[in-house]
Amino acid sequence: MSLQHHGGHRTGHESDRGTLSLFRYPCRRFPNNTKPVSWRSKRHLPRPIRKLSVCRRSCRKPLLDRSPKTTHPSQLLFSGSMKKLLIPALIFTAWAQAHDHVEVCQSSENPSQLGLNGPGYQLALYVPQREPFSGYAPDFPGGYFACELTFTTEVNVLDSAGGSDPVIELVSVTGPAGAFFSFWESVATTPTWSRSSGWNQTVFDRPSFPVILGGETHAHGRIFTADRPGDYQIIFRARDKNNLFSPSANFTMTFHAQLPPPLSIQIKNGQALISFMSREHLVYDLQICTDLAANRWINVEGKIGIDGNGLKTECPLPLNYPRAFFRIVEYY
Repeated sequence: MSLQHHGGHRTGHESDRGTLSLFRYPCRRFPNNTKPVSWRSKRHLPRPIRKLSVCRRSCRKPLLDRSPKTTHPSQLLFSGSMKKLLIPALIFTAWAQAHDHVEVCQSSENPSQLGLNGPGYQLALYVPQREPFSGYAPDFPGGYFACELTFTTEVNVLDSAGGSDPVIELVSVTGPAGAFFSFWESVATTPTWSRSSGWNQTVFDRPSFPVILGGETHAHGRIFTADRPGDYQIIFRARDKNNLFSPSANFTMTFHAQLPPPLSIQIKNGQALISFMSREHLVYDLQICTDLAANRWINVEGKIGIDGNGLKTECPLPLNYPRAFFRIVEYY
């Protein structure tokens, strides 16, 4: 039989809604007081969550994400006699992570000014089309490098800006040439707004979003996306619609849209040997698809929840299909 490779996008990145992962519950504040659904739990028991870091307001954020992952596939196609590799394997894997929080409260330097406090870096994972991404955003269509991020008025580090009604304004976008950076409001199925790399705010063009959504001061399901891999320097600023506080200083955050490690394949001892260089603290599922037109991917039994250790990982598989595509999914 001959072996052929088919490359596809999915880093945090590609394919069916059956790509599953154990849900990492980032918060105890679930929508409608219900716990987000674990896509993986429908298929197999969740792996134990390891280290936890607990922030204020009962917000538990396990370091290892087991949420419906953003994924990026590496796809290999087997067909014919499977005795030689006809096309080199190009493979993408998938990333996933629980969301972080940015406080929008009173500035620590000026009590009459709004302040922003939170991480300065976000890993944006490629989510393939129709791939489950987050229990807080079940309708996100995928096809982008994405991360979930919550801006909140709930206090952990800064003092509360009582009486304010803050909105977050986009100030500038710097990223790969021709790339677009977008914001998706909760439950949106298309970008709420998008701006290209090199864009800067003007008096007539000030994209923004409210921090408080429907009375909720800790709104989930908001997604930031990029459409090309690379680093994006994004500048935000908080403004008070009630004019009780002056606008915050500029807050710069780097969004890193990252491709996964490549996948390779060879025929050895009558089996297909799929290998890749794993990354520490990440987890991998190997998936198979026998019909790309249907775009239905399923986990390979016994090849799910593979812990990354920074070393080469090998997955031997029997050649049970006359034609099959394979991909690796990478997540926390």
